[in-house]
Amino acid sequence: MKYVTLLPFMDSEELKDLAEKIISQEVKGVNIVTLYPFLDRSSLDEIVEKLIEAKDGRKLRSALPFVSRETVEKIYQGVKDGSITGINEHSLLPFLGRKAIKDMFYDLIKDLPETDFDKDEDFFDDEEEDEK
Repeated sequence: MKYVTLLPFMDSEELKDLAEKIISQEVKGVNIVTLYPFLDRSSLDEIVEKLIEAKDGRKLRSALPFVSRETVEKIYQGVKDGSITGINEHSLLPFLGRKAIKDMFYDLIKDLPETDFDKDEDFFDDEEEDEK
């Protein structure tokens, strides 16, 4: 039998304790990612906070569907300021709130060079071809 089949039957405190032991490397051979669906939200947020401190982008990326929006935004800030690597900003989009996405959008467009669309003859060419 694999350990993963027993995870749904363990209580929240046992799972949190196991996750902390995995992070501290007291337990090896158990992938922390397998615990994410079974941890309660507050325990997972605490575990993810430790992964943010450790800047473990790979494990953080796997936690995105399970953590709170506030925690996702903390991860986003780490990615944005460069302290967390291994996660692309675009992979955070489905999990970010509207305000964070708007802020991301305006951060992207504020540094764009000016363009003159009247002189850019190719800008709408694809649409015109589709209409014919």
